[in-house]
Amino acid sequence: MGFRALLEGVEVIEEETSCIHGFFDRSRSMQGRPLLFSNVIEAPGHRAALNLLERERLCASLGIEPTRLLDLLSE
Repeated sequence: MGFRALLEGVEVIEEETSCIHGFFDRSRSMQGRPLLFSNVIEAPGHRAALNLLERERLCASLGIEPTRLLDLLSE
C-alpha cells in the first residue's frame, strides 16, 4: 500500500486555502472527510492532504475489518 493509494476518492479542494486556519475550518465544515488541498496559499506549487488515515479508510487499504485493527496493531 502506497501513500498515493490513500488519495483515491479524496475530495480535492481547488480554491486557495491557508494552512494556518483554512485547513481546519474546511475540515470541520465537511465533518472531517478526507481532503486534498491543491492550492495552499503559504506553499505555492505544493499540495496538502488531511484526514487520510481515518479508521475505515486505513482498514480498507489494509484489507481488514475495523474490529481487527487494534488486534493487528498489538501484534
